[in-house]
Amino acid sequence: MADTTLVTIYGRQYRLKSDDQSDITMLAKVVDHRMRELAQHADTMQAVDLAILVALQLADDLSKAHVADGPEPAGAIPAEVADRIED
Repeated sequence: MADTTLVTIYGRQYRLKSDDQSDITMLAKVVDHRMRELAQHADTMQAVDLAILVALQLADDLSKAHVADGPEPAGAIPAEVADRIED
């Protein structure tokens, strides 16, 4: 059963559903860290732009890590992530 976990990313709180609270907390910390790191070099960039660039960096990291496995089916990752966001 998925529990709700409260995480903070770049100063904004999100309630996310997850079977592994420590895993989702760690992932949120990675995103937060990358956004803050990028913001140091682009101090006028808005949060949504930082988030897009971090998403691209993470997608690139994932792509490089799974080159041999081939790409994920279209829509598989966004649907999984969308299911974790609690309104």
